[in-house]
Amino acid sequence: NAGVAAQFPLRLTEDGVEATFQANYLGHFALTTRLLPLLTRTAAGRSGRGRVVHLTSGAHRGAPPEGVPLSLASINDARLGGYARYGMAKLASLAFAAELARRQGGALLSSAVHPGVVASDMLRRGNFEAMLGRRLGGIAWQLAQARNGLFAYSTEQAALTVLFPAVAPELAGRADSPGGNGRLFVPVATPWEPRHPMATDEAFGAALWGFSECVVAGRAHDCSRNAT
Repeated sequence: NAGVAAQFPLRLTEDGVEATFQANYLGHFALTTRLLPLLTRTAAGRSGRGRVVHLTSGAHRGAPPEGVPLSLASINDARLGGYARYGMAKLASLAFAAELARRQGGALLSSAVHPGVVASDMLRRGNFEAMLGRRLGGIAWQLAQARNGLFAYSTEQAALTVLFPAVAPELAGRADSPGGNGRLFVPVATPWEPRHPMATDEAFGAALWGFSECVVAGRAHDCSRNAT
């Protein structure tokens, strides 16, 4: 996993994509789809299926009702709040997990994981200060650190849910094996229903895949037209 919290102020990458969306989803999509030929060939040469684990978050529920707006201009819109931007990226990962299962379910086990609130260094003080100002941001960061100390999972505990769909032998069988394919797992290693209607919507999953391919290929000017 490579991930960032919502970036303040809004920042575009050198590819012209909002940084939260690219770091949390689009880069993962590019890597996974480029590895698909290798993953499917490997699965064909052995018993069982290859496995892909997508890191999402319970914050996917913060995405807009329509899910991810399938235009780069909308994703890069500075009027979107930080929670919505983070939610869109995590919803995209969740929808990608389900769509990959639909397309490659015979060869791959595609699972999404929400590892829980984790006491890591992802919540950086500078991000809180950029969002709320130096004084209030510092206070909010201290409160977040206190919450982590009381309620968050350790990085070791959080890793258990990530590892479960990667290695659990009970998930090695057919697509209808325990947990199924394209499912979301939450702490600790528990199947869970997504909290956004677009997470498992087949039309949205297919459109998001097409849009993502278009952006990764550098055809941002016509991506919204080709998202089918």
